[in-house]
Amino acid sequence: KDELQQLWPAVKAEAMSNRFGLDKFREKGFLSVEDESESVSKTAEYAYDMWCVGEIAEVLAYEEDENYFRKLETAWQNLYNPETGFIQPRKNGNWLGNFNPYEVNNNYTEANAWQYSFYHPHYSINNEVMLDSLFKASNKTQGREQADITGLIGQYAHGNEPSHNYIYLIGYAKRKEYVTYVFDNFYTNKPDGLIGNEDCGQMSAWYVMGALGFYQTCPGNNSFNIGYPVFDSTIVTLENNHKVEFKKRIDESKKIKNYRFISDNLITNPYLYRRYSTVAYEQLFKAKSNIFETYSYDPIPGVMNGCAGIDRIFMETVLKAPLIVPQNSSSIFYDSLLVKIMPANDDLDDDRNNSNCIYFKIDNDTFQPYKAPFFIKISKKISAEVRYENMKSNLSITHFYKRPNNYSIQLNCKYNKQYTADGDDGIIDGQYGDLDFRKGGWQGYQSQDFEAVIDMKEVKQFTEVSANFLQDTRSWILFPTKVEFYISDDNVNYKLIKTDTNNIAANDYSVQTQKFTSFYLDKSLKIEPPTERKEIMRSAKYIKVKAYNYGKLPEWHAGKGDDAFIFIDEIEIK
Repeated sequence: KDELQQLWPAVKAEAMSNRFGLDKFREKGFLSVEDESESVSKTAEYAYDMWCVGEIAEVLAYEEDENYFRKLETAWQNLYNPETGFIQPRKNGNWLGNFNPYEVNNNYTEANAWQYSFYHPHYSINNEVMLDSLFKASNKTQGREQADITGLIGQYAHGNEPSHNYIYLIGYAKRKEYVTYVFDNFYTNKPDGLIGNEDCGQMSAWYVMGALGFYQTCPGNNSFNIGYPVFDSTIVTLENNHKVEFKKRIDESKKIKNYRFISDNLITNPYLYRRYSTVAYEQLFKAKSNIFETYSYDPIPGVMNGCAGIDRIFMETVLKAPLIVPQNSSSIFYDSLLVKIMPANDDLDDDRNNSNCIYFKIDNDTFQPYKAPFFIKISKKISAEVRYENMKSNLSITHFYKRPNNYSIQLNCKYNKQYTADGDDGIIDGQYGDLDFRKGGWQGYQSQDFEAVIDMKEVKQFTEVSANFLQDTRSWILFPTKVEFYISDDNVNYKLIKTDTNNIAANDYSVQTQKFTSFYLDKSLKIEPPTERKEIMRSAKYIKVKAYNYGKLPEWHAGKGDDAFIFIDEIEIK
């Protein structure tokens, strides 16, 4: 306890820092796509982190701190969609569209929804049917190519650490089958004997602990899930030089339908461990002698093995942040927009799962009960929460933006399906992409030039057209070599009005944006004083923007020979 007391200031300071979206996480109780890249993975892992902090606060009897962090430990539940059964990304208060659990994208860290939906080690409640499906699903992923996803059994990825405890959450009979398969196939004595990256020694650590016959699925508590020992006898020497021996005893001919754990000659309750398949730290490491007796195992009929038999992935006591849903699934509108607010807990009873429990506010007004959908006609920030008795959900925050115009766009190129900026209109909606392209605000084009035509609906006068591009050289994203601007009244005959050439080196590794522009100074005009800009007024109905891709990445780049990306957002006409 004294050591924890000394550590507490540093632990709390880190939990209350603003690094990697922690400020947004604390404000909302989860992370959305627009808050942080890899928002689902960060939400799930931060939730576990907050549980760890809450555990320390409990030991130190810091009740106020404990209550604060205990609420944040349930954050992952705000991303659980009961309609799909997966933890999935939310964007701007609603579910992100076009969800595919097999897709590897920037909402997860080197993974997909299958591989993160069971990541809540401090809550050992899972849907047994979903867990079983994890191992029986197709072993093909979709979306981005990710070299880290290896060692697949269905969508269980042993080569990538977030999945490592899942195999010990499933029923013991299936657990034995899968654990044995991993031992036999994913660990060899060849140079490439590990199926995945040895991040901080985790691949080897998993094997060492599993080979002893158990695994700690939730570091921070004292429970170990029972597995299947590799060796007939293993002796472990602890820090105090106490030696503990683990023995495997198998006699298939006896067909004994349970297994026993013997500690100091005391046999634990076999029924209990048949159901939960766990053993306490004290029994494993503080006893004078330990023996695992492993026999042929058959589950008890009607008993759920490996979990508590609860068929919901979340706890009823948690109120999830509500969904704020626009009528056309877009937060960008031109004239007006109908907004609906919905509870996200479809499992709750009628009293709690009721719109009368939802409160909302617009901009900085006070909260008021939500009664019915409503229209907005200008850009607004809407916040909503669910209240029930003495409980309150996390906050949903949605920004709705009114478009500056009703222009349409025709793309004469095809963006990568991972980088869409929410569709064609995403680059003329008045909203700029973040420097972190992984948040999804940019359109990305690889192996091709960018070309688009903007229809202003009628002939209009303007002085400047600009196109904003991103350079993130480490991520294969380079500025175009040049950008051309054309005008037309009939969408057939175009006139080039400006070519703007890039002057920033490709090997400038700063993450940066650059506006290429059609602005053209009329040098025939006398300008007084010299700093004043006299701009040429032009008129057109159609404007074409063409950006030329850098091409193949050069020798000095880590991806030499690969095709560069163009990332664009936004095109403006003034």
